[in-house]
Amino acid sequence: MFHAHRWKPALNAINDAGLTKRPRIHDLRRTNASWLIAGKVPLPVIQARLGHESITTTVDRYGHLLESSDDEVVTAVKWTMSAAIPETIAKAA
Repeated sequence: MFHAHRWKPALNAINDAGLTKRPRIHDLRRTNASWLIAGKVPLPVIQARLGHESITTTVDRYGHLLESSDDEVVTAVKWTMSAAIPETIAKAA
C-alpha cells in the first residue's frame, strides 16, 4: 500500500518538478541513520531502530559518520585532563 499510494506518487511528483534522480526507500533509511548519528543518538538506539542484529553491523555501515564528532571528543578529553572548565562548557552550564 505505501509503495503504490505514497512512494510512487512522490517519485512522480519530483520527476514532474524536474529532478532526475529517483531515490530508493533504502536511501531514506540511510538518511535517517545519518541524521540520528549527527544528532548524537547512541549507536545501540540506532541499531535497534534499524533492526540490526549486531552493533557491529551498525558500526561497520555508519561508523565513518562518527568522525565528525572528533572535536567534541577532543574537548571532552582536554576538559578531563585539565583543572579548568572550557568556556563552551561553562557557558552551557
